[in-house]
Amino acid sequence: MAYCPEAGVLVTHAGPPRMNAWEGKAKALRKTIDFANRDAMRELEPEAYYASPYHQLLNNRFRTGDYGVSDLHAFLDAFDCGIMCTGHTPHPYLIDLDAKQPLPECGFRDGLGFVGGRQVVLCSSFGAFHPALKRYLELDLTQRHDTVEDLFLRGGAAQPIFPVGMRPPDVGALPGAEAILPHVT
Repeated sequence: MAYCPEAGVLVTHAGPPRMNAWEGKAKALRKTIDFANRDAMRELEPEAYYASPYHQLLNNRFRTGDYGVSDLHAFLDAFDCGIMCTGHTPHPYLIDLDAKQPLPECGFRDGLGFVGGRQVVLCSSFGAFHPALKRYLELDLTQRHDTVEDLFLRGGAAQPIFPVGMRPPDVGALPGAEAILPHVT
């Protein structure tokens, strides 16, 4: 995990930990995360490992109910950050495939997935709806980012992996692409 409170940006592999056990204990949570190490995690019983913020930062996904929007907001507030940038979650996991629309509190824009207005879900290798939608972020860390909308107000944050003039691999779209890309069949 990396964070830059001045810019309001926190980066981690997956979603935030469940915050109910940490309510009112922001300093303790930060200490637990800052001092977590692989060797100590190996010594834990499975239940303690799976309940640890360390494990949850590596594996939590919104779709499976591992965390909710309130957990996201409380976690970001504990680190004085506005947005969380993650990977780990393929974009189809943010779609209700039966309803053919984003899950509640989720959305998409310019190849980025969003949860709760404050989490950006990047797919720069696996998990984008289509290779042409793979993105990385270029952030101006001298500017504060309090919501995902701030990424678009200043422009240029979402950069394509395959720039204009470079053809992405010719593969089919992933399930759920038709929910956000009407021309996909």
